[in-house]
Amino acid sequence: MRKYRLIILFVWISVSLFAGSIEDDMKKAAKAIQNKDYTTALKVYQMLEETGYASVGLYQNMAICQSALQQEINALVSVEKGLLYKPEDYELLKIRENILKDHPEIDAHLQSSGFIKLWKKFASLLLPTGWSVLSLIVLIVVGMITIKLYPEWGQNSKLKLFGGILGAIFILFVITGIYRNHQLYHSNTAIVASKQTLLLLGPDKQSPILDTLIAGNKVYKTDHIGQWWNVQTAFGERGWIQSENAVMIR
Repeated sequence: MRKYRLIILFVWISVSLFAGSIEDDMKKAAKAIQNKDYTTALKVYQMLEETGYASVGLYQNMAICQSALQQEINALVSVEKGLLYKPEDYELLKIRENILKDHPEIDAHLQSSGFIKLWKKFASLLLPTGWSVLSLIVLIVVGMITIKLYPEWGQNSKLKLFGGILGAIFILFVITGIYRNHQLYHSNTAIVASKQTLLLLGPDKQSPILDTLIAGNKVYKTDHIGQWWNVQTAFGERGWIQSENAVMIR
């Protein structure tokens, strides 16, 4: 028992120190922004992102710094990453609107339908772990009720209805968790980061050129060979680009 207590204490201390370090770095970066030292602030935010930390506020501030430093494409990437955590965030949408206004050559990012927007907003309420925990709780409740009321389960229509509703909720939470996990960690959406990126017929620099992609436009990765990505544009055109010319949104 003592061994488990020591492990729990060690984990708690480690998490507390990590959280305290993040808070100190965020304060340092916020002070740098107040002093208009956007380069220093951006370095701090990028360092935090590299440690695995992610939040709407982090990507908001990264986008603000990048816009101030005229790194509009990088700012657009930060905006899209932030929108994964809060799809309707006003500040992020405003930054994206300003970037697209200043760069009319970038295709306006297509708006989702009402249902898709509602689904994304619902899924963004929790991280994948949260949806997994909720699914487990519902499953435990269903199991306990089934065991306790099994003799009556097949004879009582209200119990059947209640069980069906709980089952549907469980399936909804599982599907939402899977979608959320894919959205945050396995998305195939990328943004072209280099100017005049060539879309080629094959994964070879000598391959025929199909099109020239504009930095800031979205593409969707479908396959890869080494440092080459097979991508599809928002308008359905498919070809190959070098991976260094695009950034994944995840």
